[in-house]
Amino acid sequence: MRTLISSLKVATSSFILGLTVFNIKPVSAQTLFQSTVIAGADNYSDPTNTNINHGMSDFIQVGSRYDPNDPNNPPFGGPPTLPVIPEEVGYINWNLSSIINDIKNNYPNSFLGNVDAVVTLVHTKTDPNNPNDNDPMFPDGRNFPDVPRIDNINAYQVTGSWNENNGINTNNRPGRNNLILFDGNIEANPDADQDNQENNYGGIGFNQVLKSILSMNLDDDPSNDNPNLSIALEATEIFEASDFGFYALESFFSQNQSVEALKPKITINYELLEEGSGNNGGPNFRATTRGGGKGNQNWELGVFSGENPTTINSSQLKQAQWVWKNDELVDFKLTCDPNTGGVTLTLSNGQTTATTPALMNNPCDKVDGLKIFSRARTNGAEMEIIVDEFVDLNDNAISVSDLSALAQEGSGLVEDYFAFPGELEEQLGTKEVRGTVRMKWGPGGAPQILNNPSESLNQSFVIPLTRILNPNSLAPQSIPQLNDPTSLEERQQRLEVLSFSPNSQSVPEPGSVVGLFLLATTSAGFRLLGKK
Repeated sequence: MRTLISSLKVATSSFILGLTVFNIKPVSAQTLFQSTVIAGADNYSDPTNTNINHGMSDFIQVGSRYDPNDPNNPPFGGPPTLPVIPEEVGYINWNLSSIINDIKNNYPNSFLGNVDAVVTLVHTKTDPNNPNDNDPMFPDGRNFPDVPRIDNINAYQVTGSWNENNGINTNNRPGRNNLILFDGNIEANPDADQDNQENNYGGIGFNQVLKSILSMNLDDDPSNDNPNLSIALEATEIFEASDFGFYALESFFSQNQSVEALKPKITINYELLEEGSGNNGGPNFRATTRGGGKGNQNWELGVFSGENPTTINSSQLKQAQWVWKNDELVDFKLTCDPNTGGVTLTLSNGQTTATTPALMNNPCDKVDGLKIFSRARTNGAEMEIIVDEFVDLNDNAISVSDLSALAQEGSGLVEDYFAFPGELEEQLGTKEVRGTVRMKWGPGGAPQILNNPSESLNQSFVIPLTRILNPNSLAPQSIPQLNDPTSLEERQQRLEVLSFSPNSQSVPEPGSVVGLFLLATTSAGFRLLGKK
């Protein structure tokens, strides 16, 4: 494996801005790897008794129980902007070691590419501790109306500690960050005989956090290793009329269930990249800038085939000269011609160019990412390369955030990598990479080679990465439809359908259970609440 100075790189572009997920489409099975991980621990907070531990429960509850006598709770009625107190927060933990070990054992020199994951939670109305589901008058299901009491939930990454052996104190819940991993509604099957309903969630934030965890555990630095992903589920919009047996609580099956299909799971689709020179049919070139040597080795930038410019003949290497200025930022441009497969490295707006060597016809469409590295070995030296942007084969210029490698004297080789963003199985390719390169040296530390003319003391490299084909190719499949958030308009429509819209002027006849419920909820405190 390798040491990375940054484990998660994010690019922004017009084709990904505004999306909540990358996928929801049929995928083929060329470069797709897939793993499913079942939750290893879960629990939830309980405001009714903080000493009760629900870590061994078959269920996970999410929502809020309001005490009408508690002055800290919202009053009856009010607009849908009142904050929800997330008293019943569900906690789930997945250990990703199986995926990490599989990649390390089978693809030890690979780099993680795009990641697209789905969390599946199975909703149930059989939780005996959920007051919505234990009314003796309705043993086969919920009392009217049989609709979810929670419209939307948010998921966050938990940074604090918790476990299944101790109850979670509602007033001192584990810390979590503010990035929303995913959000969405809760779907419930209204038919009591077909109770269980799968709910699928995912999003860009969730994919980014998963990729970060996997990348940190795949690099060579064990100090950051932690294969666990822990999330908190919080309700954000609810229906609640607890005085009449209508509670803002929902339940999912936990990992303590004996039925495997009911347990919380993550299905992770991902791609792996490797250096193009190691992939049959991949882009077999490298570009380098360096401190020049003496005689025939006196060149400062080059493009070559293979892995080492010092062990190939001149027909496989094209080089040019450049006069470095101490600590000067120099623009570079690396182009791949999709028509000829030729590769060109240019410094400082075309002033000096390493033209295309006699390489194979490089497949520009298979440049799926970049690896860069720098080395500095002279007195007070620094060698830095920064990639700012790449242009795909459709001429979309896509900015790159934080892809750089800064080597200083004594730091050894420093490297980083970047997988071009996009949908799984979507071939972006590239025709141009842009950035800057910089060399610095101290007193008496000239950048050129002094002793061994076949090796440079200060150098940087750009290496194309390409996707690895999965030998155990999966059958074509569709990624499940993700739960969408319930809009305010949809929530108001639901109220109107159930005849207790806040704007309704009619009062139902109280001669039935339905009429009594509607009268109660419209006249005595039905709450439609949301968290800002």
